[in-house]
Amino acid sequence: MIDLVEFVQLGVAGVAIVAIVAIVKSFLKFVEVQEKNFVTVITNHMSTSDKAMNKLERANTESAAATKLLLEFLKANGFTRKK
Repeated sequence: MIDLVEFVQLGVAGVAIVAIVAIVKSFLKFVEVQEKNFVTVITNHMSTSDKAMNKLERANTESAAATKLLLEFLKANGFTRKK
């Protein structure tokens, strides 16, 4: 038969196990929410980054076209590069 001290220790151990399980479940739920937030942040960042890269590519294309027109104009009007 179990005496009173062992019975109390068993009860305390049971409460401790329940508390640890509750803490672990709470922590795992917190980690899951943080993971979802992280995925959202990364997705938004990638979308914004793609938009910025597209704008930059368009600007580079327009700049190259303008430079080409300027060089053609300068060549057509006899301008040369001085050394």
